[in-house]
Amino acid sequence: MGIPSYAEMVWRTNAALSPAKTTWLCPSNKRRSNGNNLFHYCLNENVNGTGGTSVRQIQLSSVKKPAATVWLFDSKNLPAVGEQNFVHTNLHSEGAQFTFLDGHSSRFKSRDYWDFKSNRALTNNPNLQWDP
Repeated sequence: MGIPSYAEMVWRTNAALSPAKTTWLCPSNKRRSNGNNLFHYCLNENVNGTGGTSVRQIQLSSVKKPAATVWLFDSKNLPAVGEQNFVHTNLHSEGAQFTFLDGHSSRFKSRDYWDFKSNRALTNNPNLQWDP
């Protein structure tokens, strides 16, 4: 893509800097660095192999629904890798962007993936699968 790596971005550890437009950050997310790191997007820990002892490395061809399996999403938390409870609920007109294993991206309203009463993610939406 011809862009500097994330590690080269000085704004990632400097809260005083206001980053210019960059692929690394969501333009709708106003969160800035805590002095350690800054991530606006999060990888689904159930897919990338870092989600604990139950997560195994898999082949993409073994995923039954790659067009519904979440790979990357707008994050409300700091980690670059996390679970469905890290999805942002108040960006993009009360929604979030998701990228799927087949490469497409879609926006969902927060009601499609979040239970505000329990303050937890919904995991019963067939269009948002978290564990392949």
